[in-house]
Amino acid sequence: MERKVRGESAWAQPNVSSRRSTIKSPLISSIHISLLYRTEVAASAFNMKTIIALFALVAVAVAAPVQDNSQTVVVKETPLDNIGIDGYQFGYELSNGESREESAQLVNAGTENASLNVRGSFSFVDPATNARYTVNYVADENGYHPEGEHLPA
Repeated sequence: MERKVRGESAWAQPNVSSRRSTIKSPLISSIHISLLYRTEVAASAFNMKTIIALFALVAVAVAAPVQDNSQTVVVKETPLDNIGIDGYQFGYELSNGESREESAQLVNAGTENASLNVRGSFSFVDPATNARYTVNYVADENGYHPEGEHLPA
């Protein structure tokens, strides 16, 4: 036995605050299922979520640190000295206190144990405390070994 269900729907216009949907069954004529839904609730929930998302986006943007590097210029530069034989050397110093110097020498050239012994240093200024930090390092066949007053021993 096949049951047929006929239904009717009425949707509210954008200015109307509710919609009504009715389904009538021919077998049970006395039962009307009515659903009443207020679009104002859905619209206000959507608006509230949108406002919260916008506030979260603004909070993240405001909390991001801003560094103006447009005024940073190179004060001193040691040009890269790398002709592809035996090592290299370079260095620079910036007006914001950052600097770096590095040199490398090729050891055991022409053998399977050939490697670079790198020595260098870099410095930077902590913008929060205005303290200058310097790290001297060596990188060779035994690994990377940094040294600095602010580093743990």
